[in-house]
Amino acid sequence: MPQAGSSGKTNIRIRPRLLPGIKRIQASFPLRNSTIDFDIKNGTEKKPFGFRSNGEILYSSELEAHISYSKDKLWVEAILP
Repeated sequence: MPQAGSSGKTNIRIRPRLLPGIKRIQASFPLRNSTIDFDIKNGTEKKPFGFRSNGEILYSSELEAHISYSKDKLWVEAILP
C-alpha cells in the first residue's frame, strides 16, 4: 500500500515471497496512474539477497524494502534468501 514516508515522499513497502518450488516470477501491476514491474527470484551464493529499483530504496532488509516512487513507471528486482 502506498504511503507517505517521514521525508514526505510517497513510498511503497514490499515483502516479496516465492511459493516452494518456484524459482522466479515476473509481474506487472497498476500503481496509481502508472505501473510497477516486479522481478522476484531466489538468491545464489554469489548474490544471496537484495533489492534494486529505479526508485530510491529508503530501507531494505532480507525480507522487505521501502521504495519511493514518482509518477514514472517503477521497476523492482528482489533477490530472496
